Amino acid sequence: MVLAGASSLICGVFPDVHAEEHNAFSSLRDALVHVGQFKEAGRPRLDMWLGTGFFVDERCTVATAKHLFNEANKESIIIRFIDPRNRQKAWTRRAKIIYEDPDKDLAFLKVLVASGKPCELGLMKTLPLHRHLEDFSLLSGETVFIAGFPKLGHGDLDLPIARRGIIASAEIKDADGVSLLLLDLTGAPGFSGSPVVLEKGGQAVGIVFGPGHMKRSQDFEFATIITQKDYEMFMKDRID
Repeated sequence: MVLAGASSLICGVFPDVHAEEHNAFSSLRDALVHVGQFKEAGRPRLDMWLGTGFFVDERCTVATAKHLFNEANKESIIIRFIDPRNRQKAWTRRAKIIYEDPDKDLAFLKVLVASGKPCELGLMKTLPLHRHLEDFSLLSGETVFIAGFPKLGHGDLDLPIARRGIIASAEIKDADGVSLLLLDLTGAPGFSGSPVVLEKGGQAVGIVFGPGHMKRSQDFEFATIITQKDYEMFMKDRID
């Protein structure tokens, strides 16, 4: 088991990977999770995929985009992730929403453990969050990657995919005055909730939420800014 104490729902099969390059993608892929919901029909089985998330601590906390759950059954959330020991396998676990930010497109999930014991991350990795973002405008022009599980063609691609671009602007705000990142790259449905990772340093600075009111033909995506401070504020009053 990769996540100790968690009961398995589904096991998936992935293409064999014979060698990994040591780059930004290979460093972050073991923190990625595919977020979906299941339906009860005799045994729990997949209903639909919702988007992407990523582990942010050793307690199996997942950060993702809040809007993934706008029309979802919040009592039937699952995450699936590739086993780092064998990339032909994947594990699926039930999860619950433990926080939805009232102002930003940000949510945190927790893996449910059938035994009631604390969840342990095992061989999965956490993605570090940026600690120093006093002036968001300094991010403009930085090269970034996003990585997630996009819908391509007529179906969901249950395989981690990366895209590369730059932060076109870090000075944009939404109608409520919340700061956003404008990314010079083209996304796809399913990338929502994906981490925006700096090429230099490998830290996550944002979470993809999509093109907003623009068309994807304009080759831009928006992202919610996330920092270590967001995580610490969320964790401050939690007792698990």
